[in-house]
Amino acid sequence: MKKWYLTSFFMLIIGVVIAVAGYFGGGRQAVDISNFPHVQAISQANSVAQHQQWQDTGSFKRLTVDVNHTDVVIKTGKHAQVDYKGNPNVKLKVTNDGETLSIKQVSKAKAQPRVQLKDATVWGQDRPTQSGKLIITVTKDQLAALRVNTHVTKPGDLEIWNVKVKQLTAVAHEAVLENVESETTKLTAADDITIDNPTFANTANVLSKHGDIDVSQIDPRSGYQATATAGDVELFNAEGENTTLTRNPTANTQLHFTAMTGDVSIRKGMTD
Repeated sequence: MKKWYLTSFFMLIIGVVIAVAGYFGGGRQAVDISNFPHVQAISQANSVAQHQQWQDTGSFKRLTVDVNHTDVVIKTGKHAQVDYKGNPNVKLKVTNDGETLSIKQVSKAKAQPRVQLKDATVWGQDRPTQSGKLIITVTKDQLAALRVNTHVTKPGDLEIWNVKVKQLTAVAHEAVLENVESETTKLTAADDITIDNPTFANTANVLSKHGDIDVSQIDPRSGYQATATAGDVELFNAEGENTTLTRNPTANTQLHFTAMTGDVSIRKGMTD
């Protein structure tokens, strides 16, 4: 019985050491317990998801979003609204000065604690314990400017649906644009970019650093420059490899699509 109490006390001390190391290390320290043979298993409890919502955001002409480790969805609806669900460590600051609605992340998302065992290693995820999603609803009135940064190095994906905007600037891990109307567009993503049924009035510069670009249901009368530095490129009926294809170079609307390591596919319809 005495041996049992000693073993229990010993394991309790181990647990306290791990908890303290995880707390002061922000949950990101690698804790080595390989010298403690009594530890058989590790249970990591996820934090409870949180829900933040701002229903009455007021009127605005510009929207700026700056978050990390958070997926962002921007869509059109009857009422403007900001809705966040996910990591309880994430805190957002939402302000409106009458011209610009600003959404900025003011706290960091923490990863899971990482624990190393003698015969096996359990590593915390690179992304937060719980991924967050920020859903922003705007009215159908045209925005003057939309600027989104979900940070390539602290990845978050971006989706924009049925939004009309004069100037669109975005940086994301992956990006999806569907039924988006814009006059000028600058979009950069670390990974894949998917664009369906866009209306680009003047210029568009779309860059994927490590993924593919897929564009469908787009007007073939615009001017195009499609570049795949290390991949295949398809521009309507033309195809190439590790090259740049152009079309309608004197058109008023000029659209540039560049994939640094992936493929580029631009099609008039969904399947052609």
